[in-house]
Amino acid sequence: MCHLSDAFNAADRSSLLTQLTASRTHFTEAIDSDEDRPDATAYRAAINAVLAFEANDNEALSTEAAQLRRSTSEHALWLTGLRTGWRDGRYDTEAAWYTLSADLEHAAAHLNSPLPTWPSQTIQHVFAAYIAHRSVRLTPTGDASALQLLVAPRIEDAFAAREGLLLHVHALLADAPPDWDRQAAEELRSAVESRLGLPPEEPEDGPGKDGAADDLAAELGRAVLAALPPDTLNGLHEQLTDTYSSHIKTLPKAEQDLFNEVIRGLQPCPDFQSFSVREHFIRLVTATIRFLANRTNRGRDKHTKKTAYLFAPKPGEKLPLEIELQEDLHDYLDSACFEVQMETIDRSGGRADILVIFPGFSIVIECKRELRKAEPADLKRYLGQTVAYQAAGVTLGMLAVLDLTPKPQWLPNLRDNMWTEHIPAPDSRQLDRWAVVMRVPGNRTTPHDMS
Repeated sequence: MCHLSDAFNAADRSSLLTQLTASRTHFTEAIDSDEDRPDATAYRAAINAVLAFEANDNEALSTEAAQLRRSTSEHALWLTGLRTGWRDGRYDTEAAWYTLSADLEHAAAHLNSPLPTWPSQTIQHVFAAYIAHRSVRLTPTGDASALQLLVAPRIEDAFAAREGLLLHVHALLADAPPDWDRQAAEELRSAVESRLGLPPEEPEDGPGKDGAADDLAAELGRAVLAALPPDTLNGLHEQLTDTYSSHIKTLPKAEQDLFNEVIRGLQPCPDFQSFSVREHFIRLVTATIRFLANRTNRGRDKHTKKTAYLFAPKPGEKLPLEIELQEDLHDYLDSACFEVQMETIDRSGGRADILVIFPGFSIVIECKRELRKAEPADLKRYLGQTVAYQAAGVTLGMLAVLDLTPKPQWLPNLRDNMWTEHIPAPDSRQLDRWAVVMRVPGNRTTPHDMS
């Protein structure tokens, strides 16, 4: 506990990690020497949860947070009916660790989300993690940085990477809920502005929630955004009005999971960071996920001639060609109000299978069929051609593959049939490229006929 107290009073990250490691070692020794030590188990799990949050290891964070809840509950039961004044510190400290673990889980999940518009209650979880060092400090120490040395950078980096989140902080500070730690919110605003290289700004009292349109216009005109170009401001405005995130939230869970995974893989792409490109490409990704889900669920006894290519051919018939997937996907996107063209010439010296046109840029969807090997590693051989069409445009493309390999057993899950690929440039002086790969399961049998 002394090492833990020293960790909370540490002035730099190195000292903090040294003391946390020493403390964790002693807690482990206590657990090894006496299995009935839920208190030591809880403290060790709390330390591991904080370190996992800082390392962006959400799987370990979730595991350690669950262990902390179990140990804290067990210890609370042990103390039930025995509370006295001298035990208050133990109750309060364990409750603080418990709250911290829950807040870190919430904050980690939303910091990793590609959706840039968050409700205010979600941001409260982020603030709770941001100020966690205050609630678990064992002794009053003034302004020691403590856990902020680990927790703050990840939160600040996420806000700084998406300037729209800073706009939320400004707007919410203008009419902060009564249970907010306003000082922590101001510190977060100041830290993010500093990381963005913006001049410091004194907090101002703003109007209430009435007149939301006027408030938004006023916020968009703040000096903190004055340096951003007009197209970026337009993108921020569209995201603040929630043009697509509400729709994503209505998708079934598997489709939401797939969407989040695909978008996460696109984050390193510089062109994807452009608000206009991001918004339109996200719309295209969403549409292709819906297409994949629809065609995966399509039953043989209900299919029309247009989707017969999804199923195993009858005796004497040949396997379908890629043109059947190409026409089906083209018509689907066309009916979803995308501007699409087929077999467009003069695309990087070639002919584009499907061209999706957006304001200021376009995306080529390359269509293939695969008869023998259709695992992700096998399909990499098509990626060079896929992204070659983007030589005169953004560094984003799409590959749609009709998987005609035999399928005697169940189909891969929807989440296994779409992913993001990063294609490094052959020359370090050139730009890397990214492609979203969609594998459409064809040559299928019905579940009833599977071996």
